[in-house]
Amino acid sequence: MERNAESERLKELMIENLRIGFPLFNDSHRVDAFKLEEEKFWIGYRTNSDNVPIDTTHFDLNIWGDVCYALYRELEKSRRGHGLGWALYESVHRFARKAGCRVVRCTPSGGVFIDGKMTESRRDYLLRRGYTTFGEHEVELVL
Repeated sequence: MERNAESERLKELMIENLRIGFPLFNDSHRVDAFKLEEEKFWIGYRTNSDNVPIDTTHFDLNIWGDVCYALYRELEKSRRGHGLGWALYESVHRFARKAGCRVVRCTPSGGVFIDGKMTESRRDYLLRRGYTTFGEHEVELVL
């Protein structure tokens, strides 16, 4: 992976959008961005400096041209059920829009958990929040 001016710009843009919209963000959290290939970037967020996603809040994104792929996201178990998960999604949406993307797309799996119990599938949650079906397995939000 390569660092260049565009990956640095994406990193700073992500930090700015997390500060604006995600109440749990602080400067000790880790945000990285790297160029993977032409017009393709990886952006990652972790609430700890380790790269171990065990009960942390974190996500991984790929930007490929004008599409932002939300590859993975998770909210710490103790923070669920208070609207913080959607605040994290909205930070990604705002970031993607400012980065020049036209859609955020993902393959939803698992579910939405409150107090350790799944309340609905992640797919249903995202559809209820404005995403639409894209192909057989994905959903997308047009920005």
